[in-house]
Amino acid sequence: MSVGRAIKRRLKAAIAPAVFLALVGYFLWNANQGDRGLEAAAQRQSDLVAATAGLDRAKAELQIWERRVESLRGNRINPDAVD
Repeated sequence: MSVGRAIKRRLKAAIAPAVFLALVGYFLWNANQGDRGLEAAAQRQSDLVAATAGLDRAKAELQIWERRVESLRGNRINPDAVD
């Protein structure tokens, strides 16, 4: 009987640390892999870099088109040459 009591006592003593370790493991996993974790932050950063590059390309194309349209306005072009 004393062996059974010793095992039960050790199991009861191990429950609290096991629960604590499980909670710590859960929060550590979420800090790394979760929606707002380190890997998600790195992915958002790379998405931001790609979006900024796309915005820069769009701005450059917009400037090209604005220069083309501006050249068609005003007294710079002969109206007869447009036809």
